[in-house]
Amino acid sequence: MQENLKTTRFNNGIEIPTTSLPINNDTTILYQWPYDQDTNNINIYGRLYTWNVAYSNDNVCPNSWHVPDNSDWETLRDFLGGESIAGGKMKEIGTTHWLETNSTVDNSSGFTGLGSGTRGNPSGFYDLDQSACFWSSTPVGMIGNFPRGNVFRLAAANNMLTNSVAVANNGKAIRLSLIHISEPTRPLYIS
Repeated sequence: MQENLKTTRFNNGIEIPTTSLPINNDTTILYQWPYDQDTNNINIYGRLYTWNVAYSNDNVCPNSWHVPDNSDWETLRDFLGGESIAGGKMKEIGTTHWLETNSTVDNSSGFTGLGSGTRGNPSGFYDLDQSACFWSSTPVGMIGNFPRGNVFRLAAANNMLTNSVAVANNGKAIRLSLIHISEPTRPLYIS
């Protein structure tokens, strides 16, 4: 998809709630937010979701689409030339939605990544136009007392597409990937 997910419902019609309060960090937290609780940001940046939304059995995706797993993100990264340059081929050109850029950013992939920021917990919203973090559906599990998910990140300051781990109750963007008919269907929820 060429834009971040904007839905407030799972594919089966179940609502994904929102809150302005800090939230617990457990394996059942399902929330979404517009950046800074400002609905004017939805059309540009989409919504930010907890990792459990990306991983949920209820499926946040329309039919024939899925939340990319690490393998999907790594395939895209490698196809675009590797970690150190893939981000420049995925970011929107210019500084309309990035605080800074350079002449090697070309969005040649058509991904059109925007600096959609993050919702930390309990720190709130930050990094608008500085970074874009996208959930992967590949689980990490518990680190200490905190469930975590995989994230792939673009940053204003460089052309990298990096993989890291984030606390599952943080808000990150979701991009969808088309399920190829030639691929065997894999379940979204991995137990």
